[in-house]
Amino acid sequence: MADLLSLERIRTEGTQVRVALSEIVIREYADALARGDEFPPIEVYYDETVHWLADGFHRLQAAKQAGRDSIAATIHPGGQREALLHALSANDTHGYRRTDADRRHAVELMLADPAW
Repeated sequence: MADLLSLERIRTEGTQVRVALSEIVIREYADALARGDEFPPIEVYYDETVHWLADGFHRLQAAKQAGRDSIAATIHPGGQREALLHALSANDTHGYRRTDADRRHAVELMLADPAW
């Protein structure tokens, strides 16, 4: 079940795996939201203080661009590290597919972490 989460409460620092977001995709999603389309909830991890975005970076930016103040979110227990781990596997089967540069960056992030 998704919760409605204020956009202001969502943090993205250190959880983005893509090299860059696509402004074209953000605009397309924002236009779709303006037409009344609904998207799957974003995925966030909550550490009792911060909601860390794990999946839905384009949807979050589109909601902001569309003038929304909240977004549907599935909230999991955990923090920034859990959100990053989730983000490393996002977009394999849905959404805007990762580029080769995005996949390379994801591998570099994992290799840079001593525990992974």
